[in-house]
Amino acid sequence: MAVNLIPTLLISVYVVLTRARLAEGRSFNVSVPENAPVGTEVVGVRQWLGMQKAELPCVKTEGDPYGRFLLTKECTLVVANPLDWSVQSEYTIKIRVGRVQEVINVWIQVTDVSGYPPVYNETCETPISPAGKDTGEVLFSFDFNVEAKTDTGDVLAVRRTLNKFYETRNMRKFPNTRFSYTESSNCRLQTIFVVRSLNDLVAADQLWSGQFRNLPCRADSRDSELSIHLYSYTMMGDLIRNYVIERYFGTLNFIYLITLTFPAKSTVRLVCQFPPLGKPVRIGTPPNPTRLAHVQSLNIDVHPQGCPVGKYGLLCDKNCTCQNGARCHGFNGACKCQHGWQGVACDIPKPDVAATKTPSDSRAIYMFTNVTIHCRVYHIDVETLSLRFPNTSEVMSEGVNQLDIKVFNAQLHDEGPYTCQARDNDGKVFNKTIVLNINCPPNGKGELCDEVCDCLHSASCDRWAGCVCPPGWTGTRCQTQCPEGTYGKDCTKTRGCQHGASCSPIDGRCNCTVGWYGSNCGGACPKSRYGWRCRQVCSCKNNATCHHVDGSCACVPPWGGRNCDKFHVTQTTSLIEILVPLASILLVVPW
Repeated sequence: MAVNLIPTLLISVYVVLTRARLAEGRSFNVSVPENAPVGTEVVGVRQWLGMQKAELPCVKTEGDPYGRFLLTKECTLVVANPLDWSVQSEYTIKIRVGRVQEVINVWIQVTDVSGYPPVYNETCETPISPAGKDTGEVLFSFDFNVEAKTDTGDVLAVRRTLNKFYETRNMRKFPNTRFSYTESSNCRLQTIFVVRSLNDLVAADQLWSGQFRNLPCRADSRDSELSIHLYSYTMMGDLIRNYVIERYFGTLNFIYLITLTFPAKSTVRLVCQFPPLGKPVRIGTPPNPTRLAHVQSLNIDVHPQGCPVGKYGLLCDKNCTCQNGARCHGFNGACKCQHGWQGVACDIPKPDVAATKTPSDSRAIYMFTNVTIHCRVYHIDVETLSLRFPNTSEVMSEGVNQLDIKVFNAQLHDEGPYTCQARDNDGKVFNKTIVLNINCPPNGKGELCDEVCDCLHSASCDRWAGCVCPPGWTGTRCQTQCPEGTYGKDCTKTRGCQHGASCSPIDGRCNCTVGWYGSNCGGACPKSRYGWRCRQVCSCKNNATCHHVDGSCACVPPWGGRNCDKFHVTQTTSLIEILVPLASILLVVPW
């Protein structure tokens, strides 16, 4: 008997289609911000499906080639590595769940976050502190130079360097009293210090009641600046709440908000504008505290010294996330990726071709030296790799990842663009160009490098500009010191040193004459001091006035002597001594 195959065939087709629909499963749409921290839960698949624990495990099968997400044993999808909206904004991840082998599609939309990721700003790139140092590093070292007058008339001159952050007894007693944060890419750091110790509270209260709440410090260029603001918690509660430990809220009185803007790579001098104190402010601890009556000058030299490897922030207390040899910015932890990598942490491969040279320092490339041009590809299945010269000639190799072409005895005609070009097996082309500039040999200048610089005072010789003078010098050979009152690079800065003080042509420091002090020598020594930088103590007695230059005493009668410590007795004039001269005058005058 013949078998009717049509019903059997229909049943088979139905089973196949049912299994296909079951295997394809359901789809879920979720979104996650690109700045979501590692460990952030994206979706709980088991909860969505109402699965029982016995139906586990879940397996992530595809859609996440660079491991941005992790599927836990509980079938929860979490962020495993930093996300970057600019690199990849969508993910379609397939998850096989349970014993039925159902495949779930999770469509993840990564949302853009303003100001993220942090930008690597090379303007304020800081060095990397050598390994092996003690703890307590800070991103900058600060050299303080302050001259102030105390309430007793003494001059307080202090020079101190802060290049490490040491925990004091009060800080150990009150931990977590400092918090730093950074804006994205504007070379700015901000740190909050919570006032907790009794002595600091007394000083802060005196400053607050005296309306002294802001100290601005600026560089000559006006690009770099430091500001210290004193705030009460009632004024800054909303800001502080984001950074300060919650248990401090009940007893919080004052905080210092320190903002440093530093778009530079070398030492910068900041001059602080100290307003009148109003009344003396106590510093130091009893029983012998110092009370400042007036601050004549406060200068701060800020020097970038960098954090150890893997750390960033003003206090070097934050951990970098950069990988694959990327450099971590000392301000905000932004990563500067090496060739072939991309993403917030430089952990996502990037098809790329790099063009570099040896020597890498352009200043070391000059006529008659040997230069090597390097072409290297990353994460590309290379078919051909070539280097095109400035004269349009070309060198090409097949199936290689690197070319190293040497330019022997470099001459001026070797200058120009060198282009590395890689073509992959799909025909896609990647280009990168480097420009080679040939300098004149040492001490040479001019279009043909046939002129001589002969620079003085360690000046450098530039092919086109000639002698490039260091600060404090000018002239075609840097043979002339800056004119009085000017200083710095090209003698373009001016300084108003007062009372006959001379100005350093290099950095503008005022060398005060005897009897004067302050950053511009505008302050006369207080009544009890005299001499150079007011370092001599007056010896005048009995309310005598001490001259601030030479310490000489102007005595108050009846005192005299060098130190006004001699009592001078004056005799009373008799009546006859007065009348006799008067009578003589009357006789002479005609009637």
